[in-house]
Amino acid sequence: MLCLTMGPESRDLWNETSVVRVESLFLFQKEIEDVQTL
Repeated sequence: MLCLTMGPESRDLWNETSVVRVESLFLFQKEIEDVQTL
């Protein structure tokens, strides 16, 4: 992983952005499911 070569600050930032990315993907998937049930 890229975060292994980064400093602690970069690693924290990477963790935050990856969490946000996962949450947005989850919301996006949920929206798709809502559209499919219509």
